[in-house]
Amino acid sequence: MSHDLEIVTSIKPVHFLLEKFIATRNNLTIQGKLGSDAGNVIVYRKERNALVASFEIWGPSKAESEDLEESVVSIVQPPRWVTQISVPAGGEKDDRTSAEELARYISERCTGVVYDPQVAAVTWPKVSDQRPSMRSQKERIRLVKLDWYLPKGQASESMAHTLLRYLREICPEALPVRFGSYEPLQGRIFQCKSPCFAGQIFTPRRNVVKESPILQEVHVSLDFDGRVLQTKGEWCDKIVTLFGELAKYLKAFYACAYIERGVIASRRGLGYDGESEHYPLPRGRWVGVPSTPTWLSWFGGPYKSLVEESLKGAGCESSPEGILVRIGPWPMDLDELQGKMVRLPDELVAKMEQRVKETKTKTTTFRWVDWEATPAGFIPRLD
Repeated sequence: MSHDLEIVTSIKPVHFLLEKFIATRNNLTIQGKLGSDAGNVIVYRKERNALVASFEIWGPSKAESEDLEESVVSIVQPPRWVTQISVPAGGEKDDRTSAEELARYISERCTGVVYDPQVAAVTWPKVSDQRPSMRSQKERIRLVKLDWYLPKGQASESMAHTLLRYLREICPEALPVRFGSYEPLQGRIFQCKSPCFAGQIFTPRRNVVKESPILQEVHVSLDFDGRVLQTKGEWCDKIVTLFGELAKYLKAFYACAYIERGVIASRRGLGYDGESEHYPLPRGRWVGVPSTPTWLSWFGGPYKSLVEESLKGAGCESSPEGILVRIGPWPMDLDELQGKMVRLPDELVAKMEQRVKETKTKTTTFRWVDWEATPAGFIPRLD
């Protein structure tokens, strides 16, 4: 896993500080500009005749109190700025040392602290008592995720208005509180409520070639606290209604709802680690209906006519806009869904398979198991 650090300061760090630090290190050089809209800064380590990526720097970004641990909020006075440093998995010991030294350098000059998410504590300056409050403690939960896939033509202001309208009518708790293109989110709207954690909208880039792995469709997602849905039937029914109505009125050609287990919930939101489940679904561009079973499914657009014969008698809800499939009254995880997937024409299905991947450093080879999708034999025209 990567080694991450957060620098939280009252004064906004500027690029000149980074340049001054790098000037004291003959073996380091940088690419990018701190605070630039163009993206992150990469710090390289000079090694013989080559440059090796040492760590990355993101930010600074304005942060609200709920973005931060209470131990940080109690020390750093507003306004608060977050600068993030990430040493990639497999990085050398010297890389971590340089990253930690830079974090302290910026923190000291901008009136702040260094927070280490790995140990959930402020590591600079030294704080004598960092017992976590009840609000800052983390809990592993079952996260219910709702995903809708729309034709790229739906990337419009009209679609956004439709989304907000039906959220307001069916599930006002899911209305956006803050917005932005990265975290911590920089825009604030109004207050939302539990059990909705967050949502995202991904839109396709322009001028993407057909063979590109980059998403070429619109992807809308919402995350809900599975603890509430599992114990309150009215909430479960509300989520099913929201799922179907948004699929219908956003003109989704496919949608699904599923559970990810072991997701970390805290006052700062959601987090994943090596024990958290990543549901085995295709990433990037649309490659067909995933072979993985899901608790809820929606088949709209061109898929409706392609699958309706296979779904006859499966207890589905059919409408002119699409077909909704619900497996069980309550959200079900991947283990509970085994053997319960609906049968679809093979040529429409993207088969998910586990494969071993590896990356090597000078001294170590890291291996892990990941899911990959084999594209479906037939993908209809979606726009």
